[in-house]
Amino acid sequence: MAFYEEWKKSEHKICAEAHSLGELFGRLKSFMSQLPISDAGMQRLYECAVQLPSSLAGYPLLVGHPVDAATSPLVMIVSVLEQSEAIECFHEISQGQSAATASSKVSRVLRMVAEESEEFRSEIGNRLLLQYEIWPTSREEAAPWILFYPRTQKSAANNVKGGSVSDLSLIESLINKDFGELDRSHFGEVQRLCDALEAGQRIGAIGLSQQNPSMIRLTILGYRDLPSICRFLWRVDHKSPLPNLTHLTKRLTKRQLPQDMQFGLQMDIGGSGNMQRIEVQIFSASTIYSDTGWFKDNDGWQALIAALQAEKLVSIEKLEKLLRWSSRPITATFGRSGMLALFRRIHHFALEIEPRAINVNAYAFLMLSHLGSGNTSHEQ
Repeated sequence: MAFYEEWKKSEHKICAEAHSLGELFGRLKSFMSQLPISDAGMQRLYECAVQLPSSLAGYPLLVGHPVDAATSPLVMIVSVLEQSEAIECFHEISQGQSAATASSKVSRVLRMVAEESEEFRSEIGNRLLLQYEIWPTSREEAAPWILFYPRTQKSAANNVKGGSVSDLSLIESLINKDFGELDRSHFGEVQRLCDALEAGQRIGAIGLSQQNPSMIRLTILGYRDLPSICRFLWRVDHKSPLPNLTHLTKRLTKRQLPQDMQFGLQMDIGGSGNMQRIEVQIFSASTIYSDTGWFKDNDGWQALIAALQAEKLVSIEKLEKLLRWSSRPITATFGRSGMLALFRRIHHFALEIEPRAINVNAYAFLMLSHLGSGNTSHEQ
C-alpha cells in the first residue's frame, strides 16, 4: 500500500474514535494526565482541542509545557496536510460561525492555499502547522499561528545555504491576501536574516498569528551548537538577549553536552523589523535521524537534562514525570474501531531567552495510529 494511502486509512479510522480532538484527548486521559501539566492547564488544552478535528491526532502533534517554575503558556502544534480529512473538518466546523473565530480564519487560509498556483505548492510544500498558545488562566478562544514550511529546508542535506527569495515572496503574497498588506520592513527583515545564514542553516518555518497580525514568526534550523546561534545574533545585530544567552552557553558547554545535538532558533519579528522574542530549540539528533526513527528511549536527553538540573533551570519533579511519560514510546490501547497504537516521546526542549531570565519548555510528541497502518515516518 502506498505511503499516502496508509495515512488516509489510519486517519479515517481515527475519525470514528471521536468527533473532536478534545473529545479524543478526554478518552486518552489516562495517558494525557501523565504529562507534567496542571489540572487547569490540561482543562484549557481540552477546551482548545474541542474546536479541532480528531483526525489531527493521526499526524505529528506536539504539546509544549513549562518544566520550570515559570507561568508560560502551553503550546499545541498540529499538522494539517494537503488532501487530509482534517481540512474538510475545519471547513465544516467553521460553517455557521462568525468570520472572526479562529476556526473560520483557519478554514479561510486553507481554502486560499488550495487555490494557490502549482508553483506555490511545489515550493512551499503540502503541510501547514497550527501553533496554539494556551494560557491556563485565560477564557478566550486560542487563535493559532499559521506556519508554512518552505521546500528549501531540504537543502540542508546538501550543505547549501538556506533561505530562498522565491519562497519568501510566495509566502509574503499569500499572507498579504489574508491579513492585508504588511509593513514591508517585516519581510525585509526576514530576508536580511536569511541572507546572513551559513551553510547547513535553513528556514524551518515562517508564519503569522491571527491574534498578532503585525508579527512574523521565523524558525531557523541547522545550527550545530549554541555558540553558532550567538554568532548569528551578533552578526544580524540582535544583541539584546546575547549576554544572557552567552552566559548560559558557557555554563552548558562546560557540562559537555553530546556532540549529536541539533539547535534551532525561533524569532518573533514585530513592526519595523524589531525582534520581540527569541527561543532556542534543542533536538537530539540521534532520536530524530537514526534508523529507528522517532521512537527511541530517553538516552539522548540525559546529558542535557542533567545540565539543566545542575544549572537550576528546571523542576526535577516535572522532568522525572516527563521521563516516565515517555518511557514507553509505543503503547497499544483499545478504540471503537479496533486496536490503536499511541506513539509518544520527547520531541525537543525550548529555551525562551529574556534579558534577565530563561524559561524552559519541553515538547511532547504524540501520534495515534490504527494498528496495521504502518505510518511510522522518520520525518521531523
